[in-house]
Amino acid sequence: MNEEEIEEEEKEVKQETGKYAEIAQKIIDEKLPTPPEIALLVQYAREMIRTEKNIAKELESRVKDLPIYKYYLSKITGIGPIFSAGLIAHLTPIDRFATISKLWAYTGLTTEYYKSECTRGKGHKFITTSPVATCPVKMKNGEVCGARIRKTEHIKGVPKREKGYVLFINKNLRTLMYKIARSFEFQQERKSYYRRLYVIQKERYLAKLEGKNEKGERGHARNMAFRYIEKRFLANLWIVWRTFEGLEVTEPYSIRILGHTGYEPPVVDDGELNLTLHE
Repeated sequence: MNEEEIEEEEKEVKQETGKYAEIAQKIIDEKLPTPPEIALLVQYAREMIRTEKNIAKELESRVKDLPIYKYYLSKITGIGPIFSAGLIAHLTPIDRFATISKLWAYTGLTTEYYKSECTRGKGHKFITTSPVATCPVKMKNGEVCGARIRKTEHIKGVPKREKGYVLFINKNLRTLMYKIARSFEFQQERKSYYRRLYVIQKERYLAKLEGKNEKGERGHARNMAFRYIEKRFLANLWIVWRTFEGLEVTEPYSIRILGHTGYEPPVVDDGELNLTLHE
């Protein structure tokens, strides 16, 4: 089966799945009668939806007066109060990240990694986004190892998972960013800036992969486009947040050092972004 046939089959499966999902949603919304054999499942689904709505309301009540939510995150299609609260919880205070690159590294979106091993016993093995002088691995007694580094290998590109190695990035934030990218993917192009960016980048990556006959090239292009919009979104969030708090904002490394062009300033989907100091 070639790539086109696989894509066509996936399309048919999605269409079929979409039909059932639409029927299920109508049953949950009480627009269709509930079949007795799935009554309990429908009840659970309705309770979960109510719970999620209540959580969203509670989180919004806690973040609604924060400038970064009120004037920025709430105006981006695909970023609701739940995602906003997660971002604010993970990234506060924003002055921890002096550069966009540091924020990307914290999120696991860098291409520079260091694979190290310490001198304690058989040696703790770990991967960090910057070189370290002592071992940061937390031991069973709760204390940080602190032993000297025996060897370090500089890795270009995202490292593969390796048994026995501890990866030092914020895994929860990394997962959150993936969910945000998926949310952007599901938005309408006319309503979402990041959805438009995603489509443009995915097509560019597909064009680069065309003719290389790489297995799963569409999925690969999707993942690369996800990574791109995650980085763009975080960069824009960093710029806006630090500007609101009166902190120094530097241009991205790619522009400041490498001389890249084509940078677009942060925008919102609802109204206009006012980049003034917000107390």
